[in-house]
Amino acid sequence: MFSQKTSLAQARVAIAPALFAVALATPGITLAQAPATINQGDGPFEIEGPITAVTPAAGAISVMGITIHVPVSVAIKSPTATVTLDQLSGAPMPGRYTDQPGFIGGTAIITGNVVGGTYEAATVFAEPAENVLRGPLSCTYPYLRMGGFSCGDGVELSMLTDERMPAGPIRNQFGFAVNPSTLQTGTFAAVEGYHGNQDGVLYVHTMEINGNAQLAQPGAQVSVQRADCRVRGGGKDEIEVRGGVTNGTGAVLATGTQVTLTLAQRGNTTRTLSAQVVPSLDSPGFAAYTLKATNLRYDAAAGCPTVVNVQGTIDGVQIVSPAFEVIAR
Repeated sequence: MFSQKTSLAQARVAIAPALFAVALATPGITLAQAPATINQGDGPFEIEGPITAVTPAAGAISVMGITIHVPVSVAIKSPTATVTLDQLSGAPMPGRYTDQPGFIGGTAIITGNVVGGTYEAATVFAEPAENVLRGPLSCTYPYLRMGGFSCGDGVELSMLTDERMPAGPIRNQFGFAVNPSTLQTGTFAAVEGYHGNQDGVLYVHTMEINGNAQLAQPGAQVSVQRADCRVRGGGKDEIEVRGGVTNGTGAVLATGTQVTLTLAQRGNTTRTLSAQVVPSLDSPGFAAYTLKATNLRYDAAAGCPTVVNVQGTIDGVQIVSPAFEVIAR
C-alpha cells in the first residue's frame, strides 16, 4: 500500500548465532563443557525495539536499554522526514502524553557495527508507533473519520503537520495526489500513522484511497509508487519500479501507451527499460505499469540508483515523473 518507508530495514544484517557446547548423557561419549564466558567480538548488529532514551549531547540513542552511538553523518529517518536527535527527544508528538518527549517510547530500527565494544549506527529509522487502518471513510474532509457509520462515531483522523513526520498528500491507488474536499463517504482508504494515547485521534502520515476523487493537479501525469533495487553482480543486478499514469481527462488511454526508465550502467553506458501500461477498467483515464529487469550491470562503486524518474508519452505529450527514492535491498 505505502510507497517508501525508508524504514523498515533497507539492509537486513545477518548476525552469526552464538555457539553453545551441549553435554549429552550418552554412555562412552564425553563432550567439552560450555565455557563460563564467551568473548564478544566486533561485528554487525541489528536492533528493533522501544526507544528508551535519547542523549543528543552524547550523540546516542538507547533502544531496549542498549546505547547506540549515531555518527553525525548518519541520517535519522522517520516515515516521512529526516530528523535530528534533538527532535527525537523534543516536544511530545501531537496527541501523546506530555511525559513522553518526542519519539521516546516509540520504535527504532537500527543497523550498524560493533567497533571496539561500541555500537555504531549505520542506518536509523524511528517512529512513535506504527498503527494501520483500512476500511471505508465514515466522514469526509475536513472531519475525516473511519470505522463508524457516521461522522459521530469511529476513529477521528488528523493529517500530521509536525515537521518530524509530516503527512504527504492523500493519494489514489495510482499514486496521484487528490483534492481532499472531493472525497466521498464510503470511499475505501488505507491510512498509516500513530494512535494518540492522550486524545484517541489517529495521527496520519500516509493515506491512500481507492476511488475516483478529483486530482489535485490537472492534466497528464506519471507517478512512481515503489522502486526496489538489488545488486547481485555478474550481470544479474535487478530493479523493479511500479506506478501509474493518467491523461487527466477521464477518457480511455490510447492503446499502446508506454513508459520508459533509463538507467546508468557500467562503462558510462545506459540501459532503457520500457513497459506498456495496463488501463484500469474501473477508473477510465488511469493505468498502472511495472518496469522490471534482472540482468542489469550497475557500476560496482555506485551500486543502485538513488532515485528514478519514469517517462511516459501520454496522448502525444511527454511527461516525466517526480524523482522517487529507490530502496536498495
